[in-house]
Amino acid sequence: LDAAAGILYKGFSLGRVSITPLAQVIFSERTSDSGAAANPDNSGYQRIMLSAGIEVHIHPVVIYADAEFPVYQNFTGNQLAAPVLFKASLSFMF
Repeated sequence: LDAAAGILYKGFSLGRVSITPLAQVIFSERTSDSGAAANPDNSGYQRIMLSAGIEVHIHPVVIYADAEFPVYQNFTGNQLAAPVLFKASLSFMF
């Protein structure tokens, strides 16, 4: 399960370029693995992250990037987790 709520500022324009800052709260829950080769004692988690990002629109191209910082994590068993997650995407609108 993933859920997100966010807010964005209308942004501003510099000629053809539109820049939109945004912020999100992201909740994720994963249940423990199941099946013959599963390790249910060391899988599954609940996590809440705060995300700050930016979207740059240069028609027809959209560039999106954000950084997600965990504020709450509850992992089942012994798991590794990154201290921050980075995401970037490049889109073409036609």
